[in-house]
Order: sequence, then C-alpha cells, then structure tokens
Amino acid sequence: MKRFVRTWTARSSSSDSGTEHREDSPEAIIRAELEAFCESSANGASQGAEVVHLPKIVDAAESSPEAAKEAALRIRKYLADPAGTSNSAQYNAIMLMRILADNPGATFTRNFDAKFVSTIKSLLRTGRDLHVQGYIRQYLDILEQQHSWDENLKLLLAMWAKEKTKTSRGLNKSPPIPPRSYNMPASVSRPQRNALPSPEELAARIEEARNSAKLLTQFVQSTPPVELEGNDLVKEFLDRCQTGARLIQGFIHANNPPPDEDTLLTLIETNDEISVAISRQQRAMLKARKLAGSASPSSNVNSPSPTAASGANSPAPALFAPATTPAAVAPAPPPPSTRPDPAVVELPNTVMTGGRLPGGTSRYEYNAEEFQVRNPFADDYETESQSTRPQDSHTDRVRFQPAEQGR
Repeated sequence: MKRFVRTWTARSSSSDSGTEHREDSPEAIIRAELEAFCESSANGASQGAEVVHLPKIVDAAESSPEAAKEAALRIRKYLADPAGTSNSAQYNAIMLMRILADNPGATFTRNFDAKFVSTIKSLLRTGRDLHVQGYIRQYLDILEQQHSWDENLKLLLAMWAKEKTKTSRGLNKSPPIPPRSYNMPASVSRPQRNALPSPEELAARIEEARNSAKLLTQFVQSTPPVELEGNDLVKEFLDRCQTGARLIQGFIHANNPPPDEDTLLTLIETNDEISVAISRQQRAMLKARKLAGSASPSSNVNSPSPTAASGANSPAPALFAPATTPAAVAPAPPPPSTRPDPAVVELPNTVMTGGRLPGGTSRYEYNAEEFQVRNPFADDYETESQSTRPQDSHTDRVRFQPAEQGR
C-alpha cells in the first residue's frame, strides 16, 4: 500500500511539473528564472541580484501561455509547503504572483484553478510567518478592490470573502501580531515607537525594505516615461519604500534597546538604498513630465503658425498695389535732382563769404573744421583777390578785414 501511495504521488508530481522543454523555450526560461528569483536569498546571492531575473520572467510569461501556466504552477509549489520553503522564497513567490497578475494578466490568472485556490487557503490558515501572512492578505484585499471584474479570480475572491467572514466572526483567529501593511500608517505596525522589534522581525523588515528599493529601481528603469506616472507597480513600490524608510529611521533612533553597531550599520545602509531608489524614481518622474511638457508646447507652436501665415498673406496685396502701377516709374527721376539741391542751397547760408564764386561745384568743397572755428586769421585775402566783385553784405559780415590790412 505504501509503495502504491509513493508511486501515485511521484506520478502526480511528475504530471504537475510537466514535460521537459528546450533550454531556450519560454517554459524552461520561466522555470530557471523563477527558481533563481525565489531562492536568491537562500542561495547566498548578493542583495539585488534577484531583480535581474524579473524582466526575463515577465517576457517569457507574456510570450507563451504555457510559460504563464508554468509560472503559476511553480508559484503554487512554493506556497504549498510553508514548513519546507523559506520565508523569503514564499515572499518572492507572492511578489511574482502579484506582478504576473498585471503582466501578462489574464494569461496568468486563468491558471488560478481549484488547486491554486486551495493552496492559498491553506497558507492563510496554517502559514507560520507573519510577514508572508500579512503580504498575501494585503494582496487579496487589493484584488478584491481593483480586480473584482476578472472572471479568472472568482474562485480566489470567493474563498477570500469566506475567510474574512470567518475571521470577523472569530472562527478563524488571525495572527496575534499582524505584520505591517504597506498602505497602512506606520503607527499601526509600530505601537512602541522607540523600541526595536525582535531580531527575526527586524531582519524581515530590512530584507523587505531592500527588496522594495531594488524592485522600485527595476520598475522605473523598465517602464517607458510615458507610462511611468500611471504605473500601479511603481506607485505601490514607492509607497513601500517611503513607509519602509520611516520604519528604518525609527529603528535607527530606537533606544529601547538601542541597536548595536552592526545592526546600526545595516540599518543605515538600508536607509541609503531606499533613499537612492526614491531619488531615482523622482528624477524619472521629473524627466517624464519634462518630456510631456515639451511635447505639448510643440503643438501650441505649430498651431499659431498658420494664423500668422494667413495674417501675413492678407496685407501683402495692399502693400504692393499702390506701389506697382502709378508710383513705380515717377519717383525714379526726383531723387537725383532733390539730393544736390539742398546741398547747393544750404552751403551759401552757412559760408561766411556769401558772394557768388565763378567756379563750378568744385570751389564749394570746404573743410568742416574751417567753418566751425571761424579763425580770423584764415586765408581770406586769397578769397578777396579771387573775387573781383565785393558786396556790401560781404564787408558787413567780415569785420576783421580792415584790421588785417592795417597790419
């Protein structure tokens, strides 16, 4: 009988795992990358190394429905054995469940069958880690509020409604110390403001804050600027980072008991990682808004240009009409006659000697300095010798000539 049970369980597990796929197939990529993502902390990988696997998982799930089904199967296996699976692997599996429910969406949620719902139900009732319990409950609340229209989630949401009803009636007691929900205020999860939590909870908070910072950076880098402001995942992980930063800063300033040197250094490094992630998100948002602002003025600049063109074309015929027919030929001869006339007329009025000079126009070329200085010792004898007709007006205007003759 025991052999029969073992062979039956082995066959069922082999049927769940599916057939073998090529290494480059989406199903094989999902299997390898999902395992690397969920078990990165258990394998001793560096912080943030698991984020590298997210784009490959999402791309493979979007490219093939079979790959999305394989992802749902793998996630269910991680959640089906709370005792044999690490808390970080369960947390990462729930996170992947949340990400794939949005991308690719229905291709992934259609695999939430009775087995999947039963696994989630068992996790809610028998899960030992308070952090995982709080995270799955928070996610089910979000699904109930935002995705109640999805037909693929009917079984899951119906189970969650019953579990909440039992919890409210006291038939299924909730954990005595529920973990902090990221959308809840920090005072709910931290009743003692200046007290450090237990080492297990503190380690979970630090790991959670670091994962949130890494995922926020990854989502900001992989999201187009146009879709950045309305991306729900970016908003969610931004809220997580902000709330996690408040928690970490509270742990840094705790004095009941104060953290030791190693713990304090870890808290400071975690706070720096969260600050860098939030700063990158804010810069990306500012860049996206600048791009949106530069796109809108371009349309405004192009719109008034036709009006200006139309306004410029209308007065154009009025300007050319009077100048073409009557005045195009007539004004041509006057300019040469009018320009020399004022020059000839104005010169006798400004010259000291107002007599007529027999020479041509060349005799009227005088220096401007001689007229401005009015030097009494100017060479006026030469002008008198050249002018044989003295005039009274000339002798009256030049009064210094008798004095010069006396000398």
